[in-house]
Amino acid sequence: MKYSPQLKEKLSQLSTPKSFFHGLTLPENFALPDNILLFYHTWNVSRPMSHGRYVLVIPFAEMVYQIDSAPFAVRSGQALLVFPHQQRFVEPGQSYYDRLLITFDLPCSQVYLPQTPLQQIPESLWPILERCLDDYQAGRVLELSLGVLEILHLLSRHPVGYQPVTLSSAVTRVIARICHNLKEELPIEELAAFVNMSASNLRLIFRKETGMSLGKYILHQRLNSARYLLMNTQQRIEEIAGNCGFSNVSVFSHCFRRNVGKSPMQFRKEKRTTRD
Repeated sequence: MKYSPQLKEKLSQLSTPKSFFHGLTLPENFALPDNILLFYHTWNVSRPMSHGRYVLVIPFAEMVYQIDSAPFAVRSGQALLVFPHQQRFVEPGQSYYDRLLITFDLPCSQVYLPQTPLQQIPESLWPILERCLDDYQAGRVLELSLGVLEILHLLSRHPVGYQPVTLSSAVTRVIARICHNLKEELPIEELAAFVNMSASNLRLIFRKETGMSLGKYILHQRLNSARYLLMNTQQRIEEIAGNCGFSNVSVFSHCFRRNVGKSPMQFRKEKRTTRD
C-alpha cells in the first residue's frame, strides 16, 4: 500500500479521544437538499413567482432579478439565492435570459446556506456543477444532494456586498398589477388611480425607480409573455395575441417583428428547431 508522508504525519498528530462515544456531531436539525430540480432557461417568465422552495440562480448573462421589492443586478460569474416564499421575477429588457435554476426543499434553514442573496462563483464550483448535472441526468439522488450541498457551502464563503435598493410600495403594486393582468388594456391612468397617484407622477416615479418608462415596461412584459407562449404552448397566434393584451393579430405581429426581429411564427419555428 502506498501513501504519502503527509498522511503518516497527520495520523501521528491524532490524539486519543477523551470519550469513545462522543465525537464531532452535525448541527441540530441538519438536512440535505431534497426534491431537487435542475432546469435551464433562455427565456423570461413575465409573471412574479413565489413558492416554498429554495431557488439557486446561476446566470450566464447579466440580468436584473426583482426579489420581493428589491432589484438585484446579477452578473455572469455570480449566483443568486432566493429563499422560500420570496416573490421573484426577472425584469424585462434584456436580450437574453440564459440561466440555470437549481430548486430544492429543506425543512429549515441550514448552516451551509449562503447568508447573502448574491455570491461570487469561484472557479472550483464549475467541476462540481458538471458532476451535479451528470448525477441529475443519471438519477443518482444522494450524489446530487451532496453535490448541491457542496455548491451552497462553497458559495457561502464568497458573499458579494451589495446596496439593496427597495422599490416604493406604489411601484411594487403597479408591477404586480401589470404582471397579473396582461390580457387587459392597462391604461396608465387606471394604473395611477390604482395607487392613488396622477398619471404624470406615476410615470416620473416609475422611471426614476426602475430606469424604464411605464409604457415600455408594459410592452416588454407583453412580449416576454408572448415569447414564452410561443416556445412552450400549442396556442394559436391569435390566442397568444389576446392573452398578451394585443388588440389583434396584426398589431401583435407588427410589434413582435419590430422588437424581436422576426415574426411570431418564425420565432416559434426557430426555437423549436433549436430545442429538437
